Amino acid sequence: MKLAFYLRKYHKWLALIVGIQALIWCASGVYMTVVHIDIVRGEHLVKSSKPLDLSKFKNQIKDLPELTDIGRVNSAYLTADGEQPVYIVETRNETKRIDAITGSILPAIDEAFIRKLATQSYAGDANIEAIKLLDEYPRELGGRNSPIWQVQFDDWLESTLYFLPDTGQLRSKRSDLWRVFDFLWMLHIMDYETREEVNHNLLRIAASIGLLLSLTGIGMLFYSFKHNQIRQPNITSKLKIVHKWTGLILGIQLVIWMASGLMFSLLSQKEVSGRYLINSAQNYDLNFSLVSFKAALNEGKEISSIKSYQLDGQKLLVVEGLDGGRRIIDVETSSTQQITEERARQIAVSRFSGDKKIDSLTLETKKTTENRKFKLPLWRVDFSDEQNSSLYLSAETGEVFGVKTDTWRLFDIFWMLHIMDYSERNDMNNALVIFVSLSILFMASAGFILIFYAFSSKDFAWFSLNKKVLLTAQDSSGNQIEIKTTKNANLYQVLLEKQVELHSICGGGGTCGRCRIKINGSAHLSNAEKNKLTEEEIHQGIRLACQQTISRPVEVEIPDYVEISKSVQVKAII
Repeated sequence: MKLAFYLRKYHKWLALIVGIQALIWCASGVYMTVVHIDIVRGEHLVKSSKPLDLSKFKNQIKDLPELTDIGRVNSAYLTADGEQPVYIVETRNETKRIDAITGSILPAIDEAFIRKLATQSYAGDANIEAIKLLDEYPRELGGRNSPIWQVQFDDWLESTLYFLPDTGQLRSKRSDLWRVFDFLWMLHIMDYETREEVNHNLLRIAASIGLLLSLTGIGMLFYSFKHNQIRQPNITSKLKIVHKWTGLILGIQLVIWMASGLMFSLLSQKEVSGRYLINSAQNYDLNFSLVSFKAALNEGKEISSIKSYQLDGQKLLVVEGLDGGRRIIDVETSSTQQITEERARQIAVSRFSGDKKIDSLTLETKKTTENRKFKLPLWRVDFSDEQNSSLYLSAETGEVFGVKTDTWRLFDIFWMLHIMDYSERNDMNNALVIFVSLSILFMASAGFILIFYAFSSKDFAWFSLNKKVLLTAQDSSGNQIEIKTTKNANLYQVLLEKQVELHSICGGGGTCGRCRIKINGSAHLSNAEKNKLTEEEIHQGIRLACQQTISRPVEVEIPDYVEISKSVQVKAII
């Protein structure tokens, strides 16, 4: 079984090269599947609260045009600060918070205000340990060069909330669960600096070797099935069969993980995201004047927020209801606007930077695998470019959600296989992937330990590469070959290379016990030979060729079923 031998040989060397990283991939994958992503993101750290209905204050809220002392406005946002309606107004140089009822500019956000916000937001029962206004975002938020309020709690996870200094809006949540995830992610993608880049050569090389490692492992497993007929099945033999099939199934999934990981490293993140195909929104009037919010407030519908918005130069209000639905109102006419098919076509042509020839335009109201992360209803605009790009935009506001291309679709197939969510393609914490990842972690851990038993000092005897010893082999017919081979070479491999193929199923692992050969003179006795050979065979000089190394001139007698051909004799002597 020449192939089985080489599969085993290369498998152990591949494992030696990438074994630690493969174990890291498995261990980090277990954490990512067992700890739910919402918990990692810190969703459990923040209380859920029902938004304030701003429509109840329609007779009390001052309209923006009435607030003449704040100058010209880039954008404005009506929301709630606790039980108080407030405007968040962005001017050319600053962001202002304005009491929507009194019209007075609220004082700058200070530590006391942040403490109040943090206490109201935090879902735990721990005390605030420290509050700091940082000059820039910390590394766990990406390191952006902007100030941010940091609130640390004294719970066991070192939970931290971050608030924007201009608006008091909750920016992010972090805990040690996220920090562990981030550290493991760094090890997982092998980007030890930014912890973001997956398209680099180190990961590609490691993933390629990991794929070869898993493929050679699968190949060895197939050979364990071959010629392994059980004449008298019993409980033990049946358990072995179940064990092998389980290993085969897990091995196939491991191959899929390695292959999909390699594909992720090869596919450009830029092309997968598709954002490069979207033009920036055109704001024709960056300093448009104060606009009236009265049209939205007087509709008599429940409202959670109102925001000024520009769509291709048109001044609009985006109104979000308590039910999460959104609509847009034209500032000039105070009328509710619809994103019609023609309007969607105009927006798509304006915002798409590729070939603008449209194949089809479809209103989608149901979730699909492709639009699953976008808010319904939406328009899908298909273009006839090389990537078969589909641009998705909101049917409520005209906001462009994103672009899906053939590169993304290929990525998405591998993502489905990677997280083992074959329907929604969205749940990386499903029961199946958790069970398989735990099982493969156990298998990888056992394999990593076995690496140390698969090698011996002679595997690393590089100093003896130039030293030659003589091997003489003779078959039952008296045919004989003499081979000059490297000192400490494996007897089974040397004979195999000279077309003297001894029976073997395990490929030289010492587990099948079939590569019996007689050695004239003293010979080493391994533990595998003690288990596979009888006392009489050992006394007669019978050994397993895969367990013997040629450290001195030696003569061997090969079994009756092998005959040395004349052509082999000539090649060996030469």
